[in-house]
Amino acid sequence: MSWTNAMGGANAMSTSYPVGPGPFAPVLAPHLWPGEQLLLVLQCDLDDLLPLKVPRAHRRPRPGGRDAESWFGAVFEQLLPEWLNPFAVSWHGPAFGRRSYRAVRRAFHGGSWSGDWSGTAGGVLAAVRGSARLRPVRWDDDNLLVAVTDRRLLVLTDGSTPSRPQPEELLAAIPRGGYHRRREPHPARQTRRVDLAFADGSWLALRMDRTEDVAALHAVLD
Repeated sequence: MSWTNAMGGANAMSTSYPVGPGPFAPVLAPHLWPGEQLLLVLQCDLDDLLPLKVPRAHRRPRPGGRDAESWFGAVFEQLLPEWLNPFAVSWHGPAFGRRSYRAVRRAFHGGSWSGDWSGTAGGVLAAVRGSARLRPVRWDDDNLLVAVTDRRLLVLTDGSTPSRPQPEELLAAIPRGGYHRRREPHPARQTRRVDLAFADGSWLALRMDRTEDVAALHAVLD
């Protein structure tokens, strides 16, 4: 699923994407300040080699009570090694297979983030991982909505489609000047990757749906 929208206005960039309010308007309107101008909105994913599991101290409470992992995960941790624990892996596949795949790729990937869980990058990662509304047990959500305005970078949940926009939760808001494109190059073969850097020195890799999205995000970050 991919849909991209650039909003028109004095500071809006010129792209081939649809211009106008589009389906993002009702999704983003509750999170914009009066007079705040929306420059670009993208659906994207976390880099697929970012940590799958958020340390418990940095997890957000699940709405509606304690999350299932607090009950069942502790039992599995006592009975099974971590690589077999279904609560410690992503929905993408069994623990052993995915961990092996990630271990092999990591040596050639050029890193996926820098900083610790208390930094801006760690906070964004924890917020996105913990927002998995459709996966109430595991902490492994990858999808996010990135909106760049003339004042802030907004990170939101991503559950909307063009035909069914729905309210999205604001996960992080970084003021302008607190973020930029990371200048250190990543491997050239990763053509759909963008590294977001933050004022505290931390950074985080994102994976775009299309190479055109990379250019569009670079333009508003620069």
